[in-house]
Amino acid sequence: MTHRILVAVDGSEASEHALEYAAKMARDLKDSRLTLFHVGPTIPAGVLEYDKLPGEGTWEEKLEAHREQVDEYEREEKRDDRAMFAHLKSLARKFGLKPEQIDTETCAEMNDIETEILMKAQRGDYEAICLGHEPKSGLGAIFKKQITSSLLEKAKGRTLWIVE
Repeated sequence: MTHRILVAVDGSEASEHALEYAAKMARDLKDSRLTLFHVGPTIPAGVLEYDKLPGEGTWEEKLEAHREQVDEYEREEKRDDRAMFAHLKSLARKFGLKPEQIDTETCAEMNDIETEILMKAQRGDYEAICLGHEPKSGLGAIFKKQITSSLLEKAKGRTLWIVE
């Protein structure tokens, strides 16, 4: 049986700590895999609202400019995700995992972040979900605490590792 661990990552120091913990746990298990899972932002409404296209020109010209804007946004997101995953995979190898034990996946946030994480965990039949928690203050920390609290509330029947 393959032991599967889902590690929620966002490129923060906290997610690196979660990765370290999960990698060390997986390293000690026979036949284990980690999936580094990033929930990316939704495409901004301004990019999606093609019925309100600004600028000069015909409808077709505005629509083509809009498509280019969407494509550029998606390219930037993919580039950022590739860089984050390359860094995290390198860390996982330093913590003792083999490249074939590490998968990566991203999705756009369609629900809230914690629901996306739980849906991925359920679909992939993961034994544990691991995420980092920053005990710092500030708006970003408040947002992450809300995600952690919501996961604790919603993850009934699931193993959840919260790493500081």
